[in-house]
Amino acid sequence: MKSVFFFLLIIFSGSLGAQSKWNNYLGFYFTGDAQMYYTGLSVQLGSEFHLKHHLSISPYIHYFNNDKGDDSFEVLSAAVLLQWNFGKKKRLYVASGLAFQRAVEEDVFYTDTIDRSIFLPAYRFGHEVPIKGIVLCPEICLTGPYYYYQTTELFTLPSIGFRIYRQKNNIDHLPPNVESVSY
Repeated sequence: MKSVFFFLLIIFSGSLGAQSKWNNYLGFYFTGDAQMYYTGLSVQLGSEFHLKHHLSISPYIHYFNNDKGDDSFEVLSAAVLLQWNFGKKKRLYVASGLAFQRAVEEDVFYTDTIDRSIFLPAYRFGHEVPIKGIVLCPEICLTGPYYYYQTTELFTLPSIGFRIYRQKNNIDHLPPNVESVSY
């Protein structure tokens, strides 16, 4: 799955990097599985396109891998979110959308590997902090709920961290909005 992630990383960053209206970002998160048994750092690569001053679309890929001796957990998620910015300066945001998630868990307790590929809801909450030409976004990312057998995972991959992107002036090309403050 690591080779798939790096392939998507190259394709995604190359194709979107040339687009001037997309804000490409890189995110680093503290992530865990639903039971928080596997925890550690994860990485997210995505892009954001402003449809209006307060509305944007944001596709991303998120990769998490954690090994604990004989046990391991690896997740690759791809999602598309619709993000709504609000507040006086339109810096707070909430986003929701659909994610495809592939998770592989190898555990000595189980006799075989648990491998699942699922579609599920995805959410993001955060705040944009502009700092001299870049934007830092501390945020919480969640996917779920997921139901299987007689178990419910409220959130399959809770993550807290930040993403960072270079501020572009593409929002200046949008129709004026009297209530919003420009970025």
